[in-house]
Amino acid sequence: MPTWALLATNGTDQGRANRNAFAVTGFIYMCLFGASLVQLVRNCRSYNSWTQQKTVHALLFLVTLLRTGFLLAVGLFDWCEVATAGTLSASCEANGVERQAFYALDQLPNMLFLSMYLLISLFWAEIYYNATDQLDIFTHVVKPVSRVVHGAAYLLQIGLWVLYADPWRSEDHYFGRGYAAFSTTFFVLVTLAFVIYGRLAYVELRHISNTPRALSYRAVPVDLPIRSRKLQEVTLVTAVCATCFTGRSVLILYLSQDHVQLQDHLTWLMVALYYSIFELVPIVVLLHFHRRFPASSNSQPTAVGRSSPHKAPYRFIADAIMDDDDESDSDLSTEDSLRQTLLASFSSP
Repeated sequence: MPTWALLATNGTDQGRANRNAFAVTGFIYMCLFGASLVQLVRNCRSYNSWTQQKTVHALLFLVTLLRTGFLLAVGLFDWCEVATAGTLSASCEANGVERQAFYALDQLPNMLFLSMYLLISLFWAEIYYNATDQLDIFTHVVKPVSRVVHGAAYLLQIGLWVLYADPWRSEDHYFGRGYAAFSTTFFVLVTLAFVIYGRLAYVELRHISNTPRALSYRAVPVDLPIRSRKLQEVTLVTAVCATCFTGRSVLILYLSQDHVQLQDHLTWLMVALYYSIFELVPIVVLLHFHRRFPASSNSQPTAVGRSSPHKAPYRFIADAIMDDDDESDSDLSTEDSLRQTLLASFSSP
């Protein structure tokens, strides 16, 4: 009998395959955790302020750390017997603290993913509104809306944990129905932001030198490799993340249904899809495109010969978390601001 058939029919082998899938994925996350830690340390040595790139590295560090701990706990120690039973064990259900810790450790990285992807989509929005001379829309509409969505997501997630603590104690699905609805809704919103602003940024970067408006952006080095690298980043990150978001949401909705139990399926494949394909691939892509460090503000000239402003590159993420609109780059012209936004994405050659 083929191996896959044995795994499907034999409960012991099924549980072992599930634990192996969790453990192997956990070790892969451990490797990415090391890479994220190295990048974060390098970034901290280069910049004192919290730039966007440093924030991305910090979020990647936290995501990979939490995922490593959770997956290894399930894979090596069969935490809450999820890998073998497919649902939370009776002992885990009886222990409220352990039950809450399980859900929190599994779901908190998803919120960090949401934060990271939402803020990256804001960067693309900034590129677009900067290039089209509509920064007021970005500052007074897009950023406030993103803060509301961001805050609402975390408040609802905390509310779900409170519900899991008492009213929903009977919920024993690995993917709860309430969490599935919540997660799918917000990840669909992020996917839309990725697709919309990724496309707008791509079109603006690609056609800026072929339109009459290009004459007003003579300071932007559109002929340099920086534009092709940014186009590649926007294209690949948008395609990969949007695909993974959609697949992840569909899988969560499917596994949260009443008639679906993890032990009734080839769950090692589900683990590989959910934690490996739909999460690891975007992490690798983000680590790849954030491996370079922008030139220091002291050495990076501006188009009009001024010294660079005091704000660090990738400034928008700090703005999205802490409102510092009062310290905007109002002294920069549109041309200088767009040029700085693009140049800040990469180190000097």
